[in-house]
Amino acid sequence: MSLGCVSGMALAAWACIITATAVCDFVKVEGTNDVTGGTESLTRGIWKGQSFVDDSCSKYDGSVFKNTKWHTAEAFSILAGVVGFCAICPLIVACGKKLFISQVAGMAGGCLKASLCSGLTLLFKSSSACQVVGLENTKCSLKLGGNCAIAATVLFAVSGCMMSCAVVAATKMEEEGQGGVDVEEGEK
Repeated sequence: MSLGCVSGMALAAWACIITATAVCDFVKVEGTNDVTGGTESLTRGIWKGQSFVDDSCSKYDGSVFKNTKWHTAEAFSILAGVVGFCAICPLIVACGKKLFISQVAGMAGGCLKASLCSGLTLLFKSSSACQVVGLENTKCSLKLGGNCAIAATVLFAVSGCMMSCAVVAATKMEEEGQGGVDVEEGEK
């Protein structure tokens, strides 16, 4: 089984989680201004957000309250990027070469762990990021960053499952004496 398609998906997943972590618009918070009564909105990212003053995207200062779910989303955004990179690095380095079954199994596990971590970044939507001082009746919706986190979760999960299938297929072919196409048996 060729792992080229799988490595492309895993690389796309990693790019998605990096985008989700880096952008200023993970969620959009809309609500009624309690002073003017008008509807206002702003976007917030995991690490930086839109300013009420000049609509610029900047790193949060100490005045923004971050609850536990927000800090958890921050931690998992870092973990997803690191674990995802560690899972896809061997795929990129060994592109077109044969891999041992144990290597593919390790990468599959890494992709599944990265999927879990990128999914947990979605805790951000239920964090204090969606409660803004000065806005009442707030509604929080996912934007680019949140959608990229969902895409990363799905792509990492599919990559991990496809790699697991490659291990099962290569093991079965090895038992039947046919040998795998792109996956070699490791030391016993």
